[in-house]
Amino acid sequence: MIVELYENKTTTAANIVREYGIGSTTLYKWVGLYGKIQTTDGETINNKEIKKMKKEIKVYKINKYKNYIGEIWKEL
Repeated sequence: MIVELYENKTTTAANIVREYGIGSTTLYKWVGLYGKIQTTDGETINNKEIKKMKKEIKVYKINKYKNYIGEIWKEL
C-alpha cells in the first residue's frame, strides 16, 4: 500500500514518511524491492520477482553445465 502511494504520485515521499512513521531509507528500500517495473512486452513485475527468476536461471545453468560435464565424462 505504501509503495503504491509512492508510485501513484498521490502524495510526496516526505508526506508518506511522516504519515506512516517510517524512515525515508525504509521507504526507498521498499520501493526498490516491491515497486512495479513495466517490461517491454507490457507486463508488470517487481524486483523481488526478478531476483527469484535470476536464481532459477542460475540453478538451470548450473544443472545444464553439470549434465554436459556428465555426458563428456561418460564418453571418456
